[in-house]
Amino acid sequence: MTRILLALLGSTAVALPAFAADIVDYPPPEPPMVMAPAFSWTGLYIGGQAGGSFNGGSPNAPSSFVFVPGIPATPGRDAIPATPEIPGTPASPGTPGTPFIPGTPGTPGTPAVVATYEYACGVAGSPNTGSAACAVSINGQGTFLTQAELAAAYALSGNTGSLAAAGTFDVVVSPGTPGTPGTPDQPSTPGTPATDGTPTIPATPGSPAVPATAGTPDQTYAYDFGANHRAYSEDDDSFAGGGHIGYNYALGTGGFVVGVVGDLSYVDITKSAGITNGVDTIGVSRELDYLATVRLKAGVGLDRFMVYGTGGVAFGNIETTIVNTPFGLAASDDDTRVGYAVGAGTDYAVTDNLILGLEYLYTNLGSTDAELVVPLGNGSTLTTKSDDDFDFHTIWAKASFRFN
Repeated sequence: MTRILLALLGSTAVALPAFAADIVDYPPPEPPMVMAPAFSWTGLYIGGQAGGSFNGGSPNAPSSFVFVPGIPATPGRDAIPATPEIPGTPASPGTPGTPFIPGTPGTPGTPAVVATYEYACGVAGSPNTGSAACAVSINGQGTFLTQAELAAAYALSGNTGSLAAAGTFDVVVSPGTPGTPGTPDQPSTPGTPATDGTPTIPATPGSPAVPATAGTPDQTYAYDFGANHRAYSEDDDSFAGGGHIGYNYALGTGGFVVGVVGDLSYVDITKSAGITNGVDTIGVSRELDYLATVRLKAGVGLDRFMVYGTGGVAFGNIETTIVNTPFGLAASDDDTRVGYAVGAGTDYAVTDNLILGLEYLYTNLGSTDAELVVPLGNGSTLTTKSDDDFDFHTIWAKASFRFN
């Protein structure tokens, strides 16, 4: 075993110098490549734009017309028949009262016959002597009665008790007959007054029917100066320039980019049109002083190059002037119009921060409400206004600084 190990060591020592001669000296490997990040369109940017605005939209031809109001029709009316006479009612006579009826007097009765006895008994000189003799005066006629006779007369008078020695009493010789009462008076009754009759109401005559009259419709006539008038139209293009601010956002890695941008630019574009005969003019002139838009953007970014479409709201201040020299009149209106702007553009990122681009916009700010109305009498008017939209085209170059 020891011999084998020694033999191996000896052979190895002989082979080492030969193996070292066969080793190749290679150069060191190069460092790995570092990939630069892809450009992203996401970010806020500000910048400016400059170019021109050009007409070529609506012709701005004004309308000038005379309005003559119509006459409304009047409805007819049927005939009104006469009303018949209405007779009155006759008066009713009053009823007379009943006359006063006097009563009838009663019949007198017969009075009773009364004998008044005035007596004194025991009077001397009486033909009848004794205490029974009484001197009696009957209704003033003197006589002598015995006391028995006087007592009989006394009893006849209805008296009771004993007869006094002297006194007076009455004897009814005959009772008499009572009278009959009369009838009472009957007062008169008042009569009823007469009532007035109602007067006769005379008939009213009828009225004939009234026929309807046909009205005339409203009429509108185009206004001109006669055979020698001519129409004119003048459009002035303008420089357009200003500033903008916007924001882009890249969606995922597919290169689709959306964004929003707002801009404000100076624009001095004018549209004028009308009719003239070389002396008098009726026309409308509209001038835009500034333009502002707020728009959305959507496009495709191909690395540092992007193509997009855009659209949104447009604002502009338009001064409208209407002249009517035949009547020596003019009117003006200055208002801010709201419309829309649409277009397309391209952007190129020269560096991560510097972006250059070119953009086209079509802008429409609508029609104006201004008009000049001239009264002509009898309700007729001459009206001049512009019915066409104020629209134009804009092309400008842009330079923006992007914040990243």
